[in-house]
Amino acid sequence: MNGSSQTGGQARPMVEIVGMLDDGPDSLTGKALRIVEQAEVLVGGTRHLAFFPGHPAEKWPIRGPLGPLLERLDAETRRVVVLASGDPNFFGIAGTLASTLGRDRIRIHPNVSAMALAFARVRVPWDGAVLHSVHGRSMDGLVEVVRGAAKVGLFTDAQNSPAAVGRLLLAAGVTGYRAYVCEHLGGVQERVVETDLPGLLQQEWAPLNVLVLVRE
Repeated sequence: MNGSSQTGGQARPMVEIVGMLDDGPDSLTGKALRIVEQAEVLVGGTRHLAFFPGHPAEKWPIRGPLGPLLERLDAETRRVVVLASGDPNFFGIAGTLASTLGRDRIRIHPNVSAMALAFARVRVPWDGAVLHSVHGRSMDGLVEVVRGAAKVGLFTDAQNSPAAVGRLLLAAGVTGYRAYVCEHLGGVQERVVETDLPGLLQQEWAPLNVLVLVRE
């Protein structure tokens, strides 16, 4: 894989996808930080871009439908860095960029996945766990994913929250799990709460979290 692609005689540099944690630049290796520093276009969620307020690059926030942003990325000839959470290749933006721009146009620099951090925080091995995401996705089929599994790791969001997941599972007769809500992993607001499925309905949860379920 070389460092650029060429269309219509004009070389285009690789799109670098850099994963980071909730403590921002402190979570990056020296190599990853240098890649970010060299960006001429910095792409990411508002939270990610806020970690680099003095960066001279043009900043493109990710919001709303991705179609227009992907078109801009495909045509861009400057050095682009896309900031993402954790491992961008695990239920992240890397797959979308690979399918749109082509795998030969992207380079992925993963960080520790929030899923790995969550299982580390609750001190449960995550080999053999069922890993799933309802972050920006439908919860259709989630009951079948969870039912009978010994360990489950779920990316959730503000709409498909731990409370919504608990409500769905209890309505389907799923019981017998300890639940761990791991919020803001790696950041100063990090919090891990242990409860059961009914307990998930009793609190408001931060949108940025991983839900771990362990059969009792």
